[in-house]
Amino acid sequence: MRQATGALRLPSGVMTVPDDLALQLVDLTRRLADLDGERARLIAERDATILRARKSGGSLREVAELVSMSHMAIKHIEERDRAD
Repeated sequence: MRQATGALRLPSGVMTVPDDLALQLVDLTRRLADLDGERARLIAERDATILRARKSGGSLREVAELVSMSHMAIKHIEERDRAD
């Protein structure tokens, strides 16, 4: 992205956005992508824990209340797990 002169450059040409703002935009975009990955990992971990809680005897409504979800959402997580 940087040229030898230090200026940021896009495939379409030299940028008119100041370097500090361009670098901030690139950094924020990367950090958001990292958060998306972390969010997906946490959802998978939560869903696995929901399944373990159900298998250990927790009712749909009890588990749903613990995670602030509807009992139908918990049921969908179980159905998705069975389909996989």
